[in-house]
Amino acid sequence: ALEAGKTAAEAEQAEVDMLQFVYREPIAAQAHLMDTHNLGGAVWSHDQKAAGAEADEVGRRSVRRTVERLVELARILKAERAT
Repeated sequence: ALEAGKTAAEAEQAEVDMLQFVYREPIAAQAHLMDTHNLGGAVWSHDQKAAGAEADEVGRRSVRRTVERLVELARILKAERAT
């Protein structure tokens, strides 16, 4: 959360909110985490090669998010090296 521009207090509150959500709604929380926090870039083609990979919208979003995170990390590292 800090890397998203939040203050430490806001980041801490976001963590508390997530933990409370996990406690109250464990199944919904797991589904949310699996959908929004996939750290890998997995695409499942169902053995249909390119057509199957193209049809995997969730996988393509995952890859896109992974690339966006890598680009952001590269920007952070570049800025740190410049200082």
